[in-house]
Amino acid sequence: MVNTFNENNKLIKESNKVPKSEREMADLIKRNKEIQDDCKKIDDMINQGKTFAGDINERLDNILDPTIPSLKEKYTDKNQAIDECDELFDKANALIDRLDGTCDEQM
Repeated sequence: MVNTFNENNKLIKESNKVPKSEREMADLIKRNKEIQDDCKKIDDMINQGKTFAGDINERLDNILDPTIPSLKEKYTDKNQAIDECDELFDKANALIDRLDGTCDEQM
């Protein structure tokens, strides 16, 4: 499309140098109108894309707002439970080691 636009500009510049027939001028005007229509279509598509992107952003914000805090809470609870299990495991191992030591002394 850019190439077409550039070609039309060249043709328009040339037409200023050499008088063109009415038919040639009508063709140039027709091609120029087609380019303007294509530009309008592209502009409309860009605006639709921006609107759609805004909708997606809003939907993502709505998903994240209630979800992230609850996920963070669940992971905090899970990590706390793991820490408690590790602590109990360490205490159990310490008791087992102490029992092993007591058994070794008594034997």
